[in-house]
Amino acid sequence: MTSFAIGQQLPSLSLEPDTMGIIVGNVGTFDFFPGLIDPDFARSVGHKSAFMNTMVQLSLMDRFALEAMPEGRIRSHELTMRKPIYGGMTLEVTGTVTGSAPFAGSKLAGPGTEYQIDLEIRVGADVQTKGKVSVVVP
Repeated sequence: MTSFAIGQQLPSLSLEPDTMGIIVGNVGTFDFFPGLIDPDFARSVGHKSAFMNTMVQLSLMDRFALEAMPEGRIRSHELTMRKPIYGGMTLEVTGTVTGSAPFAGSKLAGPGTEYQIDLEIRVGADVQTKGKVSVVVP
């Protein structure tokens, strides 16, 4: 069993999705809002281009947590989107373990330790999204 300490910084995840990658991710979540899949429409309503939706951002946070805790299972996640994420931006996902507690088990995850992670998706110094992920590690 791997354990993590409160206050432990987890290894960061960096990526630079292009506009087509963002559109494909959005379509993969069956979110067909025009601002998410049509750069021209997005520009017509004041955005730089098509932007990343909530589900794709949640998946980035889950990927980050599970790369740090590969034996774990996501129990819950939440996020607050502050600024849009567009293609061509260099994203850095960072996170810190902020809590842990014994977990007795459930239908989806066996017993183990539940860790809470506070995360940020940043572009340079700007925080685009803040979130929390709860991961159960056997």
